[in-house]
Amino acid sequence: MYRLIVFILVLLITADIAAQQQGFGIVPNKKYLWFGGSTKAGEKKSVKPVTQAPPFCGKKRRAAGNQLPLPFGVGIHGIYYVQAYEASDLTMSQQTDNEEKITARADTMYQNTTSGELKVTIRPDIWIFPFLNVYGIIGYTQGMTNPELMVPYIILDIPNFGEFKVDVPFEISDQLRYHGPTYGAGATISAGFGSFFGLIDYHYSVTDPNDLDGKLYNHFFSPKVGILLGGKSKKSTGSFWVGAMYISNNHTFKGELLVEDIAPELVALIGEKADYSGTVTSLHPWNFVFGGSWIFNDRHNFVLEAGFFERKQVSFSYNFRF
Repeated sequence: MYRLIVFILVLLITADIAAQQQGFGIVPNKKYLWFGGSTKAGEKKSVKPVTQAPPFCGKKRRAAGNQLPLPFGVGIHGIYYVQAYEASDLTMSQQTDNEEKITARADTMYQNTTSGELKVTIRPDIWIFPFLNVYGIIGYTQGMTNPELMVPYIILDIPNFGEFKVDVPFEISDQLRYHGPTYGAGATISAGFGSFFGLIDYHYSVTDPNDLDGKLYNHFFSPKVGILLGGKSKKSTGSFWVGAMYISNNHTFKGELLVEDIAPELVALIGEKADYSGTVTSLHPWNFVFGGSWIFNDRHNFVLEAGFFERKQVSFSYNFRF
């Protein structure tokens, strides 16, 4: 990671800059690779931007013959992923007739917990510099947490009596769904040389779900390296990349269970039903990703990406620039 950051910083101060049109930043001496070799970039006519600035020093750079990104864009982005989690802090509670709360906790659990999310967002963006793009996020998230827990015993806390260990093994196997609006912001730093480029993307989003306690706070961080692709005609071009992605999306879950399924003798004490809740933490926040983009022209492009190993994911985006 350290070497990649140093590499990009060196590229940012390189002279004779030409910018990749659709999201890959400054690329000095840009060339497109194809099966027949490489071909020089910059021969096709570019669309005139609606304004010369942003990006910063855009007018001066274009006057010097550099190809800069169109300054503004808007895209639709979707991502779906599933990964393994570890559940913890499992508690159960029920109100008695005299309003004194009886609670239970599980100190030990055996589990196979998974969770998945589908996010679809709209992302308006702007190029501040030829190597720095910032964007907003507004959209919707739908997710599901599947706690599959085997609890060997619980610690029962009864007001005025204290705590008691109850050896009543039981299982929780549930599907807890949630959905709600999502908003946030992000930035991409990207640069390259010749036919190769690197980029680092980070964005932060907040989801306000209807069926969970509190909000979901997500961090996405992804470094990537890739190549530029294109034929001799260069009517359309593309790219291919590999990299990694970090997702931090720990959250809570809650549900309801029948006390009789735990131990029938507890029904008289706790009641017929009890609420349960807990937290889930990602076991493997990092995974590998690979993807590609197809740039139909200066205004339109499509991106498809997949993730594998510890987290399975697929994402897509369509972008329009002006």
